Amino acid sequence: MSYNDLNDNGMKSAVVRDSESNNEISDRSWIATLLLAIFLPVHRFYVGKIGTGILYLLTAGGFGIWYIADIVMILLDVFTDKQGRKLRK
Repeated sequence: MSYNDLNDNGMKSAVVRDSESNNEISDRSWIATLLLAIFLPVHRFYVGKIGTGILYLLTAGGFGIWYIADIVMILLDVFTDKQGRKLRK
């Protein structure tokens, strides 16, 4: 794994790249996201998805369907942050 020094705006960045697949890895933790999703359903805010986080809370996790789908997606390592990056393990 390697770290980028500057992002697109010329600012210092702590984005990690997965050298095997050359995909960006989020600075957000996979286990923290999973625990937040299970116990305090605020995981969407944690990964930067504010709009869908508000919808999630207003609909009680999509009437339970969205709640289960998000947990399964996190467990399968498919859930991403706002920029579409995989969560850090």
